[in-house]
Amino acid sequence: MMHFVDPSKMKEYRGGEEPAVIQNHNSVCKALQCIYYQFGKRSYG
Repeated sequence: MMHFVDPSKMKEYRGGEEPAVIQNHNSVCKALQCIYYQFGKRSYG
């Protein structure tokens, strides 16, 4: 699963928080042992 840059979530990333919807997706991936990558989190710099 890949999380792309979503401008509406960048404020949360900049504030040091992970958006709730991203947390939910990540929880599912962990439970199903899927790989995920967060482009949004890595590009807010």
